[in-house]
Amino acid sequence: MSHLGAELKAARENRNMTLRQVENETNIRMQYLSALEEGRYDQLPGKVYALGFLRSYAKFLEVDDQALVDELKQFWHEEDEEIQTITQPVAPEVVSPISKGILRFAGYALVAVVCAGIVFFAAGRPKDTGAQPEVAKKITEEQKPKTNNSPIPAPTSPLIEQPSTPAVPSGENLSPASIIPTDQTVPPAPVGQPPASTTEPAPIANTVAVTLSIIQDRSWVAISEDGVLRFEGILNAGQQMSFLGKETVFVHVGNAGVVDVTYNGQNMGPLGRLNEVIRKEFVRS
Repeated sequence: MSHLGAELKAARENRNMTLRQVENETNIRMQYLSALEEGRYDQLPGKVYALGFLRSYAKFLEVDDQALVDELKQFWHEEDEEIQTITQPVAPEVVSPISKGILRFAGYALVAVVCAGIVFFAAGRPKDTGAQPEVAKKITEEQKPKTNNSPIPAPTSPLIEQPSTPAVPSGENLSPASIIPTDQTVPPAPVGQPPASTTEPAPIANTVAVTLSIIQDRSWVAISEDGVLRFEGILNAGQQMSFLGKETVFVHVGNAGVVDVTYNGQNMGPLGRLNEVIRKEFVRS
């Protein structure tokens, strides 16, 4: 357990309060309170929210919140330096002279094998001889016509078969499906209709209507309707959520500067400054 967590736990126990009771009072989930006390900062939803939770928890216990925030920032700084030291590149392994000698010998051996293969291939090729002219002479003699004393029959004209021309069907026999138009017009694709504009629903009479819009970055939010928790989590830029209560709507945010609020149809602007933790209750007017 870190010094920061020990101080938070001691202050809570001096008040005779459990983590569940602190959760109900601060609207900070018990698992985040336990993580702060036990130094398990990696289980918190980001550094911005961790600092917001720590500041809110320290103020609730009436301890020096700024000192605890500085201690947590120093812890993160030392942790980042340790990670950078571990991830430094390792010096390349130095190859010993013996390894270089072995590599050089292997290179010479490879060159010798290649040269031997070339010599063997050249020695195995058949040599050119004078057999080729003799073979050509023999073939020429065999092609000479032999004389024959028997009468030569008169040559007859061979029958030449004329190729048949395929019959071309007349225009009367062509079906409409076989005629391909040359100037076929393709109808234009229908133009898509623009999406309907979305508007915020009008508030119902005798109710509390609250709409949260994240205008940039992101923020952790927790929303309760009439004392019942309806949502807790992180909303990103561009996201919007609406809530409706009969009597009250309670809003708890970790980065008030990016949360724009509309209350009963009236835009109230951002809840506070950037990275500021704000808890606000909206009641039925």
